[in-house]
Amino acid sequence: SDVCSSDLPELATALANHQSGLDLRGVRTLPAVVARALARHRGTINLSDLKTLSKESAEAIAAVKGDLYLRGLSRISVEVAKHLAKHRGVLYLGGLQSITPEVAEALSKHKGAIGLRGLKTISDEAMEHLARLKGGLHLGGLTHLSDAAAKALSKHKDLIHLGSITSLSDIAAAYLAAHQGGIHLGGLKKISLAAARAFGSHQGELCLSGLGEIPEKIARELAKHEEVIYYDRSEEHTSELQSRVDI
Repeated sequence: SDVCSSDLPELATALANHQSGLDLRGVRTLPAVVARALARHRGTINLSDLKTLSKESAEAIAAVKGDLYLRGLSRISVEVAKHLAKHRGVLYLGGLQSITPEVAEALSKHKGAIGLRGLKTISDEAMEHLARLKGGLHLGGLTHLSDAAAKALSKHKDLIHLGSITSLSDIAAAYLAAHQGGIHLGGLKKISLAAARAFGSHQGELCLSGLGEIPEKIARELAKHEEVIYYDRSEEHTSELQSRVDI
């Protein structure tokens, strides 16, 4: 139901004192006065049915000390992004369908993981900004990764989820292999010998769980990686990695 009644700020204050996460799906509008009351909560807040968020409400709700679900937002302004970047914790923005370089630059200041799995494409410029994020980066909806975007991600310092990428150029693979941190590439269906050789020297967890049967030469190269996951029998380990990046 809509948050619009005059007594809801008082109700929000009461909810903020709740000791566990707040599931507020169904809330479709968030006045700043209500956001300020909810922001006193210590724990997760799920507001995934919000379709719009004003800069005043964004500034207020960003103060919450816990993970913040805003998956219903399909677009945000630069001003809203700047306020949300002040949030500390996991920020779920999986509903965003596109992202401008300016919004990406603003979000890159966020300290904590960001979920952007709704993005199907992204410009190289926007990726350059997002790669500066100090936290995990979930881009599980991307279906293509340019060499330039891979180069930008090579400088990222945390977990990267690229689970919908089905193919990589050898150049892109080499750049990703230089990334120091976990990489989820579970959507890859095949991998070249050159790419396998590059990934063999990667530092950090590497999920290649989508690969089918692979030639012995490629298997030998991947075996040089200490934390590679690419067989179905590694399902339990893969699920553990997935749980950390499925945002």
